[in-house]
Amino acid sequence: MGMSTAQQIGSANRTHVAKGLGLDRVYVSQVLNGRREPSLSVAAALAKKMGVSLDELYRYLQRQALSN
Repeated sequence: MGMSTAQQIGSANRTHVAKGLGLDRVYVSQVLNGRREPSLSVAAALAKKMGVSLDELYRYLQRQALSN
């Protein structure tokens, strides 16, 4: 059985994701923790890098923002 979307995103190495996309690690961490809202192009790149759909990523980010 595979990981859930939340597990897949939550376990993503922020440094690896950031370097792979040419983004700052702190920015990626803030986005994935629901503290910053990414542009559509950044969100699409994050979703692709983490192997989830854009819709799944946005649902995850929404839950993160609500929990802060």
